[in-house]
Amino acid sequence: MDDFFSEMSTDEKRTALRAAQKAYIDLSTGGSIASAEYAQANGSRKVTYRNTDLTQLTALIEALRLSLGMSCRRRALGIV
Repeated sequence: MDDFFSEMSTDEKRTALRAAQKAYIDLSTGGSIASAEYAQANGSRKVTYRNTDLTQLTALIEALRLSLGMSCRRRALGIV
């Protein structure tokens, strides 16, 4: 997946990340179908996800975050 993201600018990656995160939230909160649409150097892309695709959507979000140099590690929530 890294090769795919190398063609995208940082702004395009951030837009794609926001779209993927919104689709994840929509599906996680009861939506049965969610779309993520964004533009990239060689055209626009629209992907439709169903609630059974949450694993793929999570992988896309993590790959975009890594491509942007963001940490993907999840922190445990604790009571303070």
